[in-house]
Amino acid sequence: MIGIAAFPPVFIIGPVFIDLSQLPIIPLFFAVSLLALWPYFAKKAPYSLWLVAMAIWMISGTSSFILRRLLGTLGFNIEG
Repeated sequence: MIGIAAFPPVFIIGPVFIDLSQLPIIPLFFAVSLLALWPYFAKKAPYSLWLVAMAIWMISGTSSFILRRLLGTLGFNIEG
């Protein structure tokens, strides 16, 4: 679940500070998602695990967009 929470900030806020244009975003997203879903696929966790993972992903992504906008108002280059 750490990967699910860390993925949006890396690819939303990361370009403000470093160049991430060469990284393959879509394969990394699926890799992180599949790792988070492995307990569900192995029948060791309930379906609610996926719901929690998606809630964490949405909250992390939304807060990352808000933080990026705040960084833009503080003078950082958010066009990254």
